[in-house]
Amino acid sequence: MTDRSPTELTVAVQAKLPQPAESLRLRLLAHTGQHVTVAAEAVLINGRTTFRIDKRLLRPGITHLTIFSGSRPVAERLYFRRPALAQTLAVRSSASAQAFGQRNLVRLQVGTSQPAALSLAVYRLDSLSVNTPADISSYLLLAADLKGFIEDASYYFRDSSAVASQAADNLMLTQGWRRFRWEDVLTGQPLTASYPPELNGYVLQGRVRQAAGTPAAEVPAYLSLPGRSFWFSSSVSHSDGLVQFEMPQTYGLRKLVLQTNPTLDSTTRVELLSPFTVGGGAAVPGLPPLIASWAAVLTERHLQAQVQQAFPVPSRYQPVPLDTVAFYGQATEHYRLDDYTRFPALEDVMREYVPGVLVRKRKDGFHFLITDRLRHLIIKEDPLTLLDGMPLFDLNQLMAFDPLKIKTLDVVDSRYFIGQQVYNGLVSYRTYKGDLAGYPLNPHALLEEYEALQVPREFYAPRYDTEAQQHSRLPDLRNLLYWNPNVNLLAEKPQTLDFYASDQAGRYLVVAQGLTPTGQLGSTSYTIEVKPTL
Repeated sequence: MTDRSPTELTVAVQAKLPQPAESLRLRLLAHTGQHVTVAAEAVLINGRTTFRIDKRLLRPGITHLTIFSGSRPVAERLYFRRPALAQTLAVRSSASAQAFGQRNLVRLQVGTSQPAALSLAVYRLDSLSVNTPADISSYLLLAADLKGFIEDASYYFRDSSAVASQAADNLMLTQGWRRFRWEDVLTGQPLTASYPPELNGYVLQGRVRQAAGTPAAEVPAYLSLPGRSFWFSSSVSHSDGLVQFEMPQTYGLRKLVLQTNPTLDSTTRVELLSPFTVGGGAAVPGLPPLIASWAAVLTERHLQAQVQQAFPVPSRYQPVPLDTVAFYGQATEHYRLDDYTRFPALEDVMREYVPGVLVRKRKDGFHFLITDRLRHLIIKEDPLTLLDGMPLFDLNQLMAFDPLKIKTLDVVDSRYFIGQQVYNGLVSYRTYKGDLAGYPLNPHALLEEYEALQVPREFYAPRYDTEAQQHSRLPDLRNLLYWNPNVNLLAEKPQTLDFYASDQAGRYLVVAQGLTPTGQLGSTSYTIEVKPTL
């Protein structure tokens, strides 16, 4: 492959043909990201042929050039094209001054040539930071499409000399077959996704196993997040024992209960699968020795972390969506037990106050029968019974529970469908605090303090508007003065961003980078200085 012409890329092909064949038709496919840019044909004569590609057809970034013989891929090369100036987003930013005093107001102005969404950060430079950090263009157009770590990927964008172009071509030569496993593509079968799409919320996965450790198929599993606003879901295990649950609008640290029905099979157990991707190779045992020149900077950063722990700043969390209505919606019957005479036994409560649920006692203990008033019939199988969203399978144990700990009771008097499961009505109890109130848990259940989606937190930066705040004795050792991941700009309409410097004197790097709706990338960076107040 030669790249000597400013407008044309030449791909030379040389191969050994089986005798007595003298010619063979080859096809070239060029694709960048998800876009096919060039498709061409050529005849291999005496083992040689050439493809000529108009560079103007290629998108910025890495293009995959694959040669096919029939439907079989036989060779592949990568080609990197630096984006032209007209294909980049012009980001302009400036500070109101070059230097600022400690705790002084810093004012930045940022604008773009097109409508764009930007992120902007201002952080202190030291020996652990770099003056030329990786930007959005070098990551999305180069580093993200290559294996391994690319040292100073932005170099291939900054330097347009022949030396840099040769270095980029050499970098492309280190990469082999990259984007697809062509033998899988050519089978015509759809590729299996490594991770399920999260269309309606966070997806949690587990595996049901038998006592011997082998996967258990066709076993119902139940997920509960107890609380005042609880979540319940059920799933049936696949042939490999896999179960998965959707958890929409689930944030923060929650108590998680994952179980099967012990009355059907007490030997099965459910394990929780890690939500993190696997890979990256084996961990290197031990820690490498630290560079001696980093000692002072690491000590300084350690002191900053200690100060932030000793003088914590207010945590400002953004409100998260919270649905106070249970998953079953509006219940057919709702009871607030404090509105009635309280009985010492739950059996008396159910018999006296809840006509929609009939209590029956048989040889094996208590059972609930739901009265379906709309169809004028009695559902004779036990309904789904919940306590703070956790399913209960032993009604004898429930009847021994103290009813004074129960605040409300909901009843759904018809069959209810959740996924593949059909339930014969629903009875849902809620305690006062939504914490199960000491109810004895299933010993075979998996209990976990599980952190779902993190609650969005606003970036906090103190203000020094008044003289009292300026002379406050509380230390301010921030080395990240400002961070905003969502600066939305209109074309040629700059915005002004204000924040305050900290007590940390030194040079600070301002980095602004963004993306337009059409995919154009751009960034800019410069330094400001915070000087000690005399």
